[in-house]
Amino acid sequence: MYKILVSDIMTREPLVISPNANLLECAKKMVKKKTGSLLLVEKKKLIGLISTQDILWALVKKSQKDLSSIQAKDISPKKIAVIKPIAFNTNPDINALRASLLFSFTVPP
Repeated sequence: MYKILVSDIMTREPLVISPNANLLECAKKMVKKKTGSLLLVEKKKLIGLISTQDILWALVKKSQKDLSSIQAKDISPKKIAVIKPIAFNTNPDINALRASLLFSFTVPP
């Protein structure tokens, strides 16, 4: 069994946006950078994250509002889990590890 460090698969320069950015700005940046999520960072501190699914949810649930009137921090998940780059997992399936770090924070056996 071998160890896979988080630092081996993590994004070195993640895409960030202000938590006060509106959803239209977020969507435009995601399309321009061809990504599905952005980290919400304020004063070098991680506040949350927003994904294309979050924006889609807002379109459906808040359809009476314009995307430019909704701030990213208003629909971002409130609980954030972080992991240190030196953490490791012995699961050889790197895709499962990557997905677990981004979404569920657990790796299937």
